[in-house]
Amino acid sequence: MQLFIKQKLLSFNDQFTVYDSNQQVLYRVRGELLSLGKKLHITTDDGREIALVTQKLLTYRPRFLVYIGGRRVAQILREMTLVIPKYDVIGPGWRVKGDFLNHNYEIFGRRNSSIARITKKWLSWGDTYCIDVPNPSDVILAMCVALTIDCVDAERQASQTQASMTGGETTGTK
Repeated sequence: MQLFIKQKLLSFNDQFTVYDSNQQVLYRVRGELLSLGKKLHITTDDGREIALVTQKLLTYRPRFLVYIGGRRVAQILREMTLVIPKYDVIGPGWRVKGDFLNHNYEIFGRRNSSIARITKKWLSWGDTYCIDVPNPSDVILAMCVALTIDCVDAERQASQTQASMTGGETTGTK
């Protein structure tokens, strides 16, 4: 199955729409505006919540919890690496390896089997991700992994922007 996650460009909180290959809306993702840490609610098009992704705060590494059907099914933890981003999906035993420059990721299962591929589409309004998931039972969790990666990347980019702005203001002053 192929999913397309498109971020709403002008919104104060995280908002995504998830489409199938026929551009039919499958899910909607809405972040909470005033919350400590990220909280993403994934709902069907008719508003029924099917999953929740929450960020754990005060951790050394980015850590997110995934609830599907009200039950915690996974914990997503970013590994501390310099070049190749990696994530552990604790619960199902998945691993994620990626290429942060091109925003391409692959999710692997316990026996190194491919669970899903996540690619970012360039030159589009707002972030757009394509997720290829062969097994329909893995779709919701794979989508939660892609949303988590987007959250971590957005935080990393924001902190780099802030650091460069701060550095730019202080350089050249005495």
